Amino acid sequence: MDRIASYYNRKNETQRLFSGRGELEFFRTKQIIEQFLPDETGLSIVDVGGGSGPYAFWLAEKGHKVALFDLMPNHVEEAASINKKAPNPLTRIETADVRSLELESQQYDVVLLLGPMYHLTDANERSLVLRKVADWLSPNGIGYVAYISRFGSMFDGFISGLFEDPEYLDIVRQDLETGVHRPNKDNTKYFTDAYCHHPDEIEREAEEAHLQIVDHVAVEGVGWLWQNFDQIWSDPRQRTIMLEMIDRTDRDRSLLGASGHILLVVKRRDIE
Repeated sequence: MDRIASYYNRKNETQRLFSGRGELEFFRTKQIIEQFLPDETGLSIVDVGGGSGPYAFWLAEKGHKVALFDLMPNHVEEAASINKKAPNPLTRIETADVRSLELESQQYDVVLLLGPMYHLTDANERSLVLRKVADWLSPNGIGYVAYISRFGSMFDGFISGLFEDPEYLDIVRQDLETGVHRPNKDNTKYFTDAYCHHPDEIEREAEEAHLQIVDHVAVEGVGWLWQNFDQIWSDPRQRTIMLEMIDRTDRDRSLLGASGHILLVVKRRDIE
């Protein structure tokens, strides 16, 4: 985890969601969360790996009781600073590693796991974390598990013209073969150590962890592949068309892996 910590110490993860394709990711993730969020206030929510809290504070503003945990102390410090001025503050903010985090069993109406699966390259650790999600969820609770597509680096290479760099080509080859993303030289240029799931694989892992799949939805979908993204996103008419095309295709199995980020919506499954 040292390389991952080093990466996030140098990068402003929250700012990523407020510029470029990150804006689409943020908009769509909130849109998908709202589709399954129970229609009531005061929900007990835990956001694990939630960075400085962009989703946590958004949900708190809706009147929910939200606890935030993140691996990075700088993210937690930023969240704590925001919390002091927030009209609807979070109930709990702590530094924690999801692999060792212990929370109350069956006490959360909503569990957000929007980042940790990105960096768990070990299958046993992914299984452990997904079982924790199943344990934390209340009987009628909803969980949101985000993951990076196995094909994300390949598409990004096409979009950004990165394949002229032999190092990047090697990284993509490894992503496609193993799912393990390891930048060879620079720990910021091409992201950091990560795991890229195939949609079939994450479903199998969730089911083995006693989670029932409610939905499986592309976040950016085909939208992030559009050329001149910033120009299109800033034009209300073109943005509307883009979002319509995403809405029409975001659950198509043949296109799931084309999205940079994907959300698995789950609930606990009682062990028979």
